Amino acid sequence: MSNVSLSISVPDEMKEIIMQRTKQGYFGTPSEYLRHLVRQDIQRGQDIQEMENYLSEGIRSGRSRYAAEEIFDNAKKLVAKK
Repeated sequence: MSNVSLSISVPDEMKEIIMQRTKQGYFGTPSEYLRHLVRQDIQRGQDIQEMENYLSEGIRSGRSRYAAEEIFDNAKKLVAKK
């Protein structure tokens, strides 16, 4: 993927945060920090879409044969494994 330049305006407070993150060594340049934030936003959007898909699938599947308590217990076990 090739890079292009993009000029943005931010309030002074945001500029200071961007510069602090860069100076703290988390990121080499302000551009790296902003790219990181965009990547996080893209991932968050994908995660939300995936969750919405799961919810829609669950709604379409109809009533469960399992009790709510059993479903939550199984979900907690799955989360604990990760």
